[in-house]
Amino acid sequence: EAFESEIEFPDEPCRLVVDLHDVTFIDSSGVRALIVAHHRANEVGSSLVVCNLGASIQRVLDVLGARELLEGAPR
Repeated sequence: EAFESEIEFPDEPCRLVVDLHDVTFIDSSGVRALIVAHHRANEVGSSLVVCNLGASIQRVLDVLGARELLEGAPR
């Protein structure tokens, strides 16, 4: 919840980039935080992009069905 509550979007639409290059593990709560942030971004006309996903992170997002939702995830 800390990640979710810390994100503030400016008045104008923006693109929030979450670089996961150094992330080697993510669980369902981490994926949930990204999804909530993605939805919050969309609500204010912004976008959230995840990038630099390692293979293990890609697999987790695939298993949870979140990879396609998170814009910028390599397909």
